[in-house]
Amino acid sequence: MTLSLHYVSCPEADQFGETDSMERTRHQPFLPRALTHALRIVVVAVIGVSVVWGRRLQTRTPEINLGAAPLVGSWHWRPSWLLLPPAVIGALVVAVGPSVLRRCQFWLGVALTAGTAVSFSLLLAAADGAHAILAPVVDKTEYFDNLDVLPPARDLLTWFSTRDFLVNYSVHLKGHPPGFILLIKGLAAIGLDHPWATGALSFAGVALMCIGVLVTVRTVASETHARSVAPFLAIAPFAVWLGTSADAFYTGVFALGVAMVASGARRTGRTGIVLCVFGGVTLAAALFLTYGAFVLLPLPGLLMLVGTRTSWSTRARRCGAATLGGAVVFLLFRHFGFWWFDGLRTTRGLYWEGTAKFRPWTYFLVGNLGALLIALGPATSVAIVRLRDRTLWLLVGSTLACVALANVSQYSKGEVERIWLLFMAWMTIATATLRNPRRWLALQLATGLLLQAWLVSKW
Repeated sequence: MTLSLHYVSCPEADQFGETDSMERTRHQPFLPRALTHALRIVVVAVIGVSVVWGRRLQTRTPEINLGAAPLVGSWHWRPSWLLLPPAVIGALVVAVGPSVLRRCQFWLGVALTAGTAVSFSLLLAAADGAHAILAPVVDKTEYFDNLDVLPPARDLLTWFSTRDFLVNYSVHLKGHPPGFILLIKGLAAIGLDHPWATGALSFAGVALMCIGVLVTVRTVASETHARSVAPFLAIAPFAVWLGTSADAFYTGVFALGVAMVASGARRTGRTGIVLCVFGGVTLAAALFLTYGAFVLLPLPGLLMLVGTRTSWSTRARRCGAATLGGAVVFLLFRHFGFWWFDGLRTTRGLYWEGTAKFRPWTYFLVGNLGALLIALGPATSVAIVRLRDRTLWLLVGSTLACVALANVSQYSKGEVERIWLLFMAWMTIATATLRNPRRWLALQLATGLLLQAWLVSKW
């Protein structure tokens, strides 16, 4: 099978429809119909098994701390009038989002998508009251709780990869590299030491996620595809966790880095090199926010090597430029005392000493996928099964491979509705080819509102 990812821009096609070649590619069979039906059954089965098996496991072994298996939390039905604001925003997206985003200027559409996604996630978080927006920030397991007792930045980096240092701090601080806590300390140094400043980083991440994903889709596939994906990003069900988790910020930074290297790989001259260097710096910065970003690195790597019409020597130079940018970040942290690989090894050891030792890998091979499918929503799950567009499969397929790698690594046993936010936006790209988008958007909106009204989660 040959992948052909070159796209020649056509303003008329981008704004009002698709070219004939794109239409043929979209409906060209990618999977046999019988296999497509079988995969739909598998999706439903995975969710069902993860719920039933997880409930039984929670009863026998309460230490696994799921509560709402396969999700973390508890089930408590609490509808409120505070759900009306996000419901209204979502209804507007369903009613006019596809048509507006199909016709408006591209960058205006990106801004509208980012603004809507931030508003939707913020209002979902506020559906339990304004205090719920900051509750995850000030929780004793999170970063902010450590701010007043941490040493200066230089000492922090020197000792951050040692077990004796990390065991004294909160779960999330010792479960991640030092990048995010350094950012919080930097904000505190300039007077922004309030939980709102830390919470705002999550919502900034939501905006960056939308920008990065849409720019990447436009670059790799087409502007038409990017416009089609936009409303699904704006009201994705996983917004329930986006607005209240530091992982939203990690997701946004990584998405921005992917967009830079994807654009740089397809630009000529010095501009392409500069974009790749800054993309490498940004992707490396994401690695110092979360160790999990390492698993998704094959995505930008493939985007730089596959689907361009540049020579292999040019591709090699672009990859070298991105690698150089990333190496600078690694060496800078190393200079100040922190070596990423030592930190990963120490964190993995602490992880296995905690809740992970009570969580059987056999269940979470299924449970992780069940949680992921719930967070993605039915539209994305169906779209992935139906996806026939070969350009989008480069993005979605490589992300699925990274999810599989993350799942078998045993590094994430549970809590993937938060940890795997990194993957979810890239999988949502599959919705670009769904017919009747308003119907599917309505189903996504209903899923998000139902999760918010029913699930009590820490994030």
